[in-house]
Amino acid sequence: MFSPTIHFKTGAQTQKTFVSTLVFVFILSLILSWKHFGQTNNRSSIHAWTHPSQEVIRNATLGFQEIFALVLPDRGDRRQPLIEAANATNISIAVIDAIRDQDVKLDGSPWSEEWHEGWKWNKGEGDLGCLVSHTQSWQKVVSERISSALILESDADWDVRITDIMSPMGEAVTRIADWPNAKHDPAEPPSPYGNDWDLIWLGHCGAHPSGRRFYEINDTATPPMDHQWTFGDVPGDDVHRPGTRIAYAMDYAMCAYAYAISYKGAVKMLDYVKETDTSFDLAMSNICQWHGDMNCVGVWPQVFTASGSASNIERPEEDLVPAAENPDEIVPGPTLQYSARVNAKAILRGLGRDRWHPEWNSTWAMVNDTWSLVAFDEEKVAGR
Repeated sequence: MFSPTIHFKTGAQTQKTFVSTLVFVFILSLILSWKHFGQTNNRSSIHAWTHPSQEVIRNATLGFQEIFALVLPDRGDRRQPLIEAANATNISIAVIDAIRDQDVKLDGSPWSEEWHEGWKWNKGEGDLGCLVSHTQSWQKVVSERISSALILESDADWDVRITDIMSPMGEAVTRIADWPNAKHDPAEPPSPYGNDWDLIWLGHCGAHPSGRRFYEINDTATPPMDHQWTFGDVPGDDVHRPGTRIAYAMDYAMCAYAYAISYKGAVKMLDYVKETDTSFDLAMSNICQWHGDMNCVGVWPQVFTASGSASNIERPEEDLVPAAENPDEIVPGPTLQYSARVNAKAILRGLGRDRWHPEWNSTWAMVNDTWSLVAFDEEKVAGR
């Protein structure tokens, strides 16, 4: 029978052992902390332990202080599905009235009368109203000293599993934006997405990386190749593997269905947007690309996209569907397996996942230690 032996050490031996242990633990913690951080062509995957930011991001504002949605006051057909999608996914959204081109007033805006008169806006396209609506949301962030805000356009759509998708994004964005050294203002509250980001472009139709640093996350909600969507080039296999989502330092982007902006990012954007002479999304992209002090982070595949409906905003104003006649048929945003807008009514009626409508009938799972796409009926077998 085994009999344990207890060894007693002198005070000097104990102190020496204690110091050695501390040094070992410190070195080990550094290795574990940074081993998932990708530099050059190295890529990082989600790990088993839960980063502290993940639980914070699972709140009603996805870890940001506020979520704002920009909606024209007379667009009840846009407002109602947006609110239903938010309620179905336990997200708290504050709706801000957007404005039309003809209602733009320069009082309090960043632009001069000469700027307005000299710009060749095509009335009716909505570009000017869109630009001013977004800048007003930045002004709100600055004037109310909001630490961060997620800003959505009125047609934004997202997956029902949005909190699961966003929760690991905190560490991913932190590893990208705070590298190599964060410059955090101690007067600002800490963010689960790190301390040094200005803009996180979460909803786009193409966001191109700057450099070769990527942080990769296994994500079962990521669309397979035939459901990915972009106006630009799809990132290659050398930086993005199937079934994963990546965060990276962003060069430029197109479309802005959803993005997060920090307080200091809003301050910078309001200053730089005075120079713009183009539509809102391209103006924001140019600012990220041309100003070296802007810390913009891109995500691929995009987390938010744009839905379609029977009352698309391109229809003439006199043909818009009023709020009381809100259309039931909603086209899901591309890249989303379980569109929040499409499935909102089912979820709010208490129907389970087996009654939700998927856009594709497969998911990502570990099969023989390989991250693979499997059919729904194979998912449980693969997970064994």
